[in-house]
Amino acid sequence: MAFLTTVWAASATTTAASTPPLCRWQALSGQQQAGVTQGDSTFDRDAAALREAVHSSRATLAALLESPTTPDAEILAQVDRVGAAENQLQRRVVEHVLRIRHHLTADQQRQLMGLCAGGLRGEGPGRGMGGMGRGPGPHGPGYGGGRGGGRN
Repeated sequence: MAFLTTVWAASATTTAASTPPLCRWQALSGQQQAGVTQGDSTFDRDAAALREAVHSSRATLAALLESPTTPDAEILAQVDRVGAAENQLQRRVVEHVLRIRHHLTADQQRQLMGLCAGGLRGEGPGRGMGGMGRGPGPHGPGYGGGRGGGRN
């Protein structure tokens, strides 16, 4: 569901002195890194808040499911809230990709868009891109590690 949200999971915790995961994975030049960072300056903050909303809504759903007295309607309403939170995060990640792609070379764009497209098809590490939050992937933390938007 969250097809590539964890590709940038670590970027929301990246400090100014460190290199964001996308910049390391794509081996971006200094000029490209500056363009990517400035091209969507609120992404880190936005993504962190949206990821927290996803985790919180999932935790609430888990608690409702564990309670034998929770009404069905309440569980189903929470499922809708989880889906809405995941959709907001997914949309923000796609907006980020679209805002920064013009800072990439044609080959880098093909790689990034291929990663996104493959994630939609369920390709990639783990159980598709949604499973990327389960452990370190081939591109290091932020591409497979951390608490990203993977299915739990």
